[in-house]
Amino acid sequence: MANYMLLYYKTENDDTKKTMPEIMDDWKQWFGSLGDKLVDGGGPFNDNGQAVENSGVNAIENFPSSGYSIVKAGSMDDAVALAKSCPMLEHNKTTAIRVYEVMPM
Repeated sequence: MANYMLLYYKTENDDTKKTMPEIMDDWKQWFGSLGDKLVDGGGPFNDNGQAVENSGVNAIENFPSSGYSIVKAGSMDDAVALAKSCPMLEHNKTTAIRVYEVMPM
């Protein structure tokens, strides 16, 4: 089993008709369904991310990340299947979840 980081992205405001408490309940249920596969529930990011590059520091404006979680899975395919069950995909039509294997060091 390896750890996989799920990076959440959205480009517009939520288009769900659910209230914030309902959305939070969906996330709690999803985290609960992951059981011991959930390594770190992570958290949301503020909108003011900065890109630090050799050429300087700039505000992240193009498809900024909105949060992360870390899960444990047997393969990339298993981690992708977990990501597909994330409630964020239900709450926003302009959402993406990027999945990366975390390499042990």
